[in-house]
Parts: sequence; C-alpha cells; structure tokens
Amino acid sequence: LSKSPFGIHVSQAFTDVVPESPSEFHFGQLGKTLGYAGCSSDTVVEASQGYVGVVRDVLTDMFMSYTPDGEQEFFAIAAAHYLPPKRNWTNKFGDTYSFDSLAINLVDTPAGVGACGGIHVPIAVAAILEAHRQFSILSAETAVRCQGYLRHVTRILESRQDTLGGWSSWGAELDDQSKTLDLETQTLLVTAHHLEWISLSAPEVSPNREVISRAINRALGIVRDMRDRNRSFKAQLPLLHFLRALTALCHEHHPMDFLRH
Repeated sequence: LSKSPFGIHVSQAFTDVVPESPSEFHFGQLGKTLGYAGCSSDTVVEASQGYVGVVRDVLTDMFMSYTPDGEQEFFAIAAAHYLPPKRNWTNKFGDTYSFDSLAINLVDTPAGVGACGGIHVPIAVAAILEAHRQFSILSAETAVRCQGYLRHVTRILESRQDTLGGWSSWGAELDDQSKTLDLETQTLLVTAHHLEWISLSAPEVSPNREVISRAINRALGIVRDMRDRNRSFKAQLPLLHFLRALTALCHEHHPMDFLRH
C-alpha cells in the first residue's frame, strides 16, 4: 500500500511497473476482501512510509484506476459492497461508468475467461444483483439480463452435477495452474466457487435445494479427506469460498445483508 494522488494505491502484481510485495493478483481484490470482512469505509488503513488513511482512500484509488478493459470480477464485488446507493463513478481519465455498464461487461464475458476458469464472474453478477435488490442500482433491463445469466449458469450446473454431487467443470476450461491440482481438489475449487454465488442469490435464479445440498455434502467430504493430503496454497483457496458459502447457506445469514458506505 502506498499514498497516491487519489488516496491509497494497492500495488498490482501484473500491471504496476515495479510492484510492491505483497501485491494484488486481481484488481479490486483488497476492496472485495474488506467488504467481505465487514470493514466500514472509515476503518483505519496504514500504508507504506507511515502514511495513515482509511478504507475510503483505498476505494477512491480503486475507482479512479478502473478501466473496462481490465479485470472486472473482484472490482465488481468491492463496488457492490461500498458504492450503493450511488450508481456511477468517474475514473482518473474523466470517464464515467455505472453498475449497468459493469454488469453488461460481466454477463458478456465469454465462458472460461477470468480467474479460476471464469467462475468469479457469476459471483460478481450475484453480488451486483443483491446490491440492486437493496438499492435499485441497475436499470430494469440490465437486472433482467443478469438474472437470465445466472439462470443459464444454473441450468449448466444442474445438468453437469456429478454422481457424488460436485462439479469438476462447468463448461469452461480451468486455468493452467488449477489444472495441475488433483481431481478432488479441482472439484472442490469449482464446487466451492459456485456455492459462493449461489449463497448470494435469490432462489429463483439458483439451483434447487437438492442440488445445493448434494454440492455442500460433496465439498465437505473432500475437505475432510484433504486435511492431511494437500496443503498447497492453491488447494487452500477453495476453502475460503466454501466457508463463506457454507456460513450463509446453512445459517440463513445473507453475506450482504448490510452494505458498507
């Protein structure tokens, strides 16, 4: 983290000329994490060289750095947590964007494009739809398109669920690093990501309860078996998605019941 003309800049691993360590691997990743953690925009943040600011400074730099050509998914979840009821933002080039343009960008993303084989796209769309449910940040037409997109993903999942209840694929290729995982861990990776967007979504755009229950039980079985088998960093990442989804689905607590301003 470093002071910037707009607030606090989060070093980007793949785009900054000289990225700091540690850096974000995905644009908006810290903003998304802060939203998930329930941090208010006034939470204190300490950057390098002793500079002290607040979460709002991180978010301001994030919005100012946004471009529609970059990675959208993590940014979208951060924006859905912190920007509503505002619908629009302007970047450092003077270009104004909206949740409508962001959502259309996401649903038009070809299957498989993006982090973890594109599975973060439905998570981002679900987060925006939930923010819309609370604050009406989308046009009616865009909301319908987003709902149609999640219904399409639901049909894919319901038709591709394996006999044990999980998903090792969803009609899109995983990234090369994920392909190196064993089949059980791949299944946890795909299943946990999909359970996360399902946990954010309304029943009418999600798989039925039996499909969800079978997926949860399949993921739980893999977690029990992997405790002493696979401790690689990549293998641990699906656990975060699964725990977040499990908390919401099993305790009937919606992850976005309150949004941060």
